[in-house]
Amino acid sequence: MVYRLKSAFIVALLAFILCGCWDYQQLNSTLLTSGLALDYKDNQYTVTTEIIKLSGDKSGSTESCVLSASGDSETMALSEIQGDTPGFLNTNHLDTLVMGEEFAKHGIAYFIEGSIRNTNFQITTDFVVAKNGTAEEVLRQKPQIEQLQAYEISDMIDSEYLQESKSRKVTAFELNNIFAGETSAVLPVVTVEDKKVKPDGLAYFKKDRLAGYIEDDQTPYYLFAVNDIKRAHIKTNLGSKESVITSVIQSSTHQQSSFMGGKPKITLEIKADLSLVSLKSDLNLGEKSAVKMLEDRISKGIAEDVLALIRNFQKHTDCDIFGFANTFTINDRDYWDTVKDKWPEVFKELDVEVNVDAKIVNTLLLLNSNETAKKRAEK
Repeated sequence: MVYRLKSAFIVALLAFILCGCWDYQQLNSTLLTSGLALDYKDNQYTVTTEIIKLSGDKSGSTESCVLSASGDSETMALSEIQGDTPGFLNTNHLDTLVMGEEFAKHGIAYFIEGSIRNTNFQITTDFVVAKNGTAEEVLRQKPQIEQLQAYEISDMIDSEYLQESKSRKVTAFELNNIFAGETSAVLPVVTVEDKKVKPDGLAYFKKDRLAGYIEDDQTPYYLFAVNDIKRAHIKTNLGSKESVITSVIQSSTHQQSSFMGGKPKITLEIKADLSLVSLKSDLNLGEKSAVKMLEDRISKGIAEDVLALIRNFQKHTDCDIFGFANTFTINDRDYWDTVKDKWPEVFKELDVEVNVDAKIVNTLLLLNSNETAKKRAEK
């Protein structure tokens, strides 16, 4: 009997303790933030928020309002916005965070670390850099398809990344892990053109400060190097008037560290399955030797472009955006401990080799379509 009374008391106590959340917010007093833009100028921070308007109608439509405020810090600016709104700003559903150039150049590690510790911040938020303009300008543009600008920016980045490999996705959680190591961060870029927001390559950082940009036509070769390429169209020149365009179906890249004559070396082994899109050449793809020659030319072209991008970064920057430091950290820890304090100098002199094994998987299909076209032309 005593046991049952004790059990009943414990159950009643738990029911009282666990009846709610300590930080619970009423839905009608919560302002869901879909997008955030951060700018910096003249020692002032400007924060712009895209707030979702919740409506009770049955249309299913979603509207938003965009508010901005400035202050001595991001927190002060956000407090100004909070003071002008009738509810609690909730960033648990924050989809996209856009950083202006000046804000990104000023350093962002402290903001990332603070955001990760904030329980009211979505760590899967996508981070984007606004090029040739302010982040506020980006967030205030009218979306073309989506109902919310933050969602449209995220969808555009997704499309460019998954379909053309001319951008990439980076979340707050991933960015925080990058800053904890020696690899330089690389984030997607957007610009405003004719009052429309569009993806525009990548931005790279030195430590936590914006250092420069990778143009969109070079982005696939960066993604090849870091084993992050999805789909992409690759054009290879075969002669003065001959060329081939292929589409990446799948690809994998393995980085390997070694030493040649006591000097450190990185080797990139890239394997790619490609689909032929178009061919301007008299090559007879019905012959295995012709297909092999075409694969070799494509492999050589990709290797040269990847290596050219790496050499350019070694010559003109000391930013290791390719993760070579991580490779040495994992494979040669003793060596890494001796060079980690001078890695930017080591990176500039690092010997790098790129090997590509590209295979074309649909030569028969293209050959049949070419023959059909020729027969139609003859008729």
